[in-house]
Amino acid sequence: MDSEVTAIFCHIDDFLKERIWKDDPQCRMSTAEIVTTGIVSWKYFSGNFERARAFLKTYRYIPNMLSKSQLSRRFHSIPEHFWSMIASYLANKFPADPYKTFVVDSFSVPVYKIFRSAFRHLFQNKKFCGFNASKKSWFIGLKVHLIARTSGQPIEFMITPGSVHDNKAFQNMYLDCLPQKSVILGDKAYCNQAYEIELEKRGLLLTTDRRSNSKRGNSLVYHRYGRKIRKSIETTFNKISNWLPHHIHAVTNQGFLLKIMLLMAAFSMDFCI
Repeated sequence: MDSEVTAIFCHIDDFLKERIWKDDPQCRMSTAEIVTTGIVSWKYFSGNFERARAFLKTYRYIPNMLSKSQLSRRFHSIPEHFWSMIASYLANKFPADPYKTFVVDSFSVPVYKIFRSAFRHLFQNKKFCGFNASKKSWFIGLKVHLIARTSGQPIEFMITPGSVHDNKAFQNMYLDCLPQKSVILGDKAYCNQAYEIELEKRGLLLTTDRRSNSKRGNSLVYHRYGRKIRKSIETTFNKISNWLPHHIHAVTNQGFLLKIMLLMAAFSMDFCI
C-alpha cells in the first residue's frame, strides 16, 4: 500500500505540473494532496473521506491534513471537468493501442428506486428520472457516459442526469484525446448518421449497431468483430459496480456527483499503479 499511495500522489503531481496548476502559498495542503486523499478514499475505503483522511494523517503520508469541513470545501472548489482530465492524462501514459479501437457506452447510478421517489431529498428535479434499458426499469439518479479502451481503461467520461440520452451526451464529449483514425464502437443508442459524418471530418470512425428499421444496415466489420469487442465495456461496468458501496453518504446533489467523479478518477488510476 505504501508504494501505491506514493504512486498516486506522483501521478497527480505530474498531472498538475503539466497543467501549470498554481496553489495559493498559504494553503496547508496542496491540490495534489487533496486529490490523493479523494482517490485513496475510493481505492481503499469505499469512498469514505473521513477514514481516508484519518489514515493518511495517522501514517504521516499527509501530516498537515485539513479538518473534515475544510477538506470538503477544497474538494468542491475543484472544477468538475478536472476529474475527466485526470482520466485522459493517465490513459496517455499507456502505450498507444495499435488497433485504435474504443468503446462508448453508459451505465446508470441509481440513487432512489422509482417507488421511493416521494421520499427523496436529493435529485428532486424530474430530469434525474431515467430509464435503464438493459434492466427495463426506471430509476432516479445519474448516468455515467464512458469512452474506454478495449482493455477497460477509461479515456473520457461525462456524468449527466438520468434522463439525458446517450447520443446527446456523446455529442458533448471532447474526444480530443483520441488519436486520428480511431474506431469508436457503440450500440443502437449512438446511431446518428449526421454525427458520424461530422466525426469522419475529424478523423474518427463511429461504428454502431443499426436499428431494425435502418436502411443502411450493419457494416461487415461491426457484424464480425464489433459486437464481440463491444462486450468488453460490460466487464468494465461490472468492475466499477464492484467499487460502489450499497450506500453513498452525501448531503447535497453536488456532494454525490463529486463522489462519483472521484470514483471514476480512482478507477482510472488503478490501471497505472
